[in-house]
Amino acid sequence: MKTTLMDGSEIVGNYSYQSGEVNKDQSAVKYQYIDSIRGIAILMVVLVHTMVGIQNLDRVTDVFAKYCQMGVQLFFVASAYTLCLSTKNRSHEKRPLRNYAIRRVFRITPIYWLGILLYFFISYLGVYNLAFFDIRNYTALNLLANFLFLHGFLPSANNTIVPGGWSIATEMTFYLLFPMIFKFTSRFINSYSKIFLFVAMGIIVAQGLVQLFSWRGLYLANNTFLYFNIANQLPCFFIGIAYFFYLKLGEAKYSWYLDLFGCCFLTIACLLLWYLKIGYLFSWIPVISSLSFVFLIELFRKNKGLNIRLLGEIGRVSFSMYLFHFLFAFGLDFLPLSWRSYGVFSLAFYFLLVVLSSYLVAKISFVTVEKPFIGLGKKLIDSIGR
Repeated sequence: MKTTLMDGSEIVGNYSYQSGEVNKDQSAVKYQYIDSIRGIAILMVVLVHTMVGIQNLDRVTDVFAKYCQMGVQLFFVASAYTLCLSTKNRSHEKRPLRNYAIRRVFRITPIYWLGILLYFFISYLGVYNLAFFDIRNYTALNLLANFLFLHGFLPSANNTIVPGGWSIATEMTFYLLFPMIFKFTSRFINSYSKIFLFVAMGIIVAQGLVQLFSWRGLYLANNTFLYFNIANQLPCFFIGIAYFFYLKLGEAKYSWYLDLFGCCFLTIACLLLWYLKIGYLFSWIPVISSLSFVFLIELFRKNKGLNIRLLGEIGRVSFSMYLFHFLFAFGLDFLPLSWRSYGVFSLAFYFLLVVLSSYLVAKISFVTVEKPFIGLGKKLIDSIGR
C-alpha cells in the first residue's frame, strides 16, 4: 500500500520513495491513516456543499452539515503534518529548498490552472445561475491573481474564480512560509512544553493579525475574506506541525478512548461557538476544530480497522475531488425542488450521488493530470541533480 503525500511523493514505513531509501521491514500500511483522513476531509467538504440545495433539513442535521465546512481545516492540519514527514525524509538532499519548490509547483499548479479554465468556460456559457459562476468576476486582475496564487490577498479574486479557491491560496501561502517555520521548529522544539508554546505563538500571531486587519476595516465572520485569509488560518497549520513533533518526541501512552473524548469534546465546543454567531469568536473555530482533528488523526493512526480501503481511495484523489465536486453539488439546483425536499433522506441520496460523480471525475483527473505532472516534477529534479 502506497500513501501519497501532499507533494506527490509516496511513502512506505519511515522513508520516501523519492529519497531512494525504503525500509521494507516496516508495515506497508503504516501511513494509510493519512489517506483515510484526507478521505474524511473531502467527504465533509462535499457534504456541506451538497446540503445547500436540500430543503427541510432538521436542526441537528443542518448544524452538523454546516460544520462539515471544517473539512478544509482538516486538510490544513494533514497538509502541515505530511509536509513535515516528507521534509524529514528528504533531509539528505543537497538542494532541498529548490526541490521543495519544484514539487509544490508541479503538485498544485497544473490541476488548479485547469480548474481556472474549466470554471471560466462554465461561467462564460452561463451554465449555472449562481454568484460563484458570474462571468463578471473573471477580470484580468482576478485571473492573474489566481494564476499566480496571490488571490488570498485580493478580496475580489479570493473565492470568485475557482469555487473553494480560497483554500488553495491559503495553502500556497503556507507553502511559502513552511521551510522557514520548519527550520525554526526543528531547532526550537525539543520538549512537550515547547510544542504548546509553539502553538500558542501561532494563535497569538494570528489573533493579532486578525485584530489589526479588523481595525483597518475588514470584518471577520464565517466565509468572509478575513476568515479565509492565512492570517486567520495559520494556527491550523501550526497545529499540524506541532502534531508531527509530538510524535517525533515520543507520543504519550494513553487509550484511544481519550482521543475519541477529546475529538467529541472539542467538536461540541466548536458547535457552541457556531451557535452563538458572534463574528469575532468565529476566528477561534478553525483553531479549536484543528485541535479536535489531531485527536481524530490519532484515532485513525491507532486503530487500523478504521482505515477502510474505500476511504483511502477517496483520500488519494481528494485534491481533484475538491476542485471538481462543485460541478455536481451546485448542479442539484437543476433538479425539481420537490426532489430535494425530503430532508435528511434527500441529503443522503444526493450526497452519495455527488461523491460518486466527483470521485469518477477525480480519478480521471488524478491519472491524466496530477500523476503525470508529479512525475514530471520528479524527472526535473533528477535531471538537474538532487
